[in-house]
Amino acid sequence: MSLITGKFFIFLCILLLAYYLLPNKKYQWIILLSGSLFFYTYASPYYLIFMVISSFSTYNLGLKIASSDDKSKRKRHVIIAVLINAGILFVLKYTVLLFDIASSLFKITVPEVNFILPLGISFYTFQAGMFFHLCYLRKYSVQVLLFLFDVLLGMYGKRDCQTSFCHPLTKRVHYFRHSL
Repeated sequence: MSLITGKFFIFLCILLLAYYLLPNKKYQWIILLSGSLFFYTYASPYYLIFMVISSFSTYNLGLKIASSDDKSKRKRHVIIAVLINAGILFVLKYTVLLFDIASSLFKITVPEVNFILPLGISFYTFQAGMFFHLCYLRKYSVQVLLFLFDVLLGMYGKRDCQTSFCHPLTKRVHYFRHSL
């Protein structure tokens, strides 16, 4: 579903209507998550696998990193989290290239693989890495970090990771802490 088609416009209208008409405002994020998963699944059902693995690992490992008192456990969880997210990025970006190189170097037939990269996969991976780093430092509560992770992904879709996370983060955290 292209972002400039009528299908997307109808999808967006239905999603926004469901979001704003939901009686329990506490669970509006479920509507947005479902809409996001549907959007990528519509492009290719295989993306659902990557999205679910990445979302759940980012969320759960972020909680484990921030809640662990043992520094070595936190470091281990950061490494696992980064490897999962970087592994997904590597598979989606470089599988076709590696298969082409193997095919031409070794004169073998490899399966035809065509991935269309999900929009913003690199950006998401780098933002997730910064999220793990902030969880590791334990400067902010996990709830504030998860909220900021979601907000910054939405607000700074194409900006540089350093710009969106590091410099203005302190002001935003203080603002969101007092408004929550």
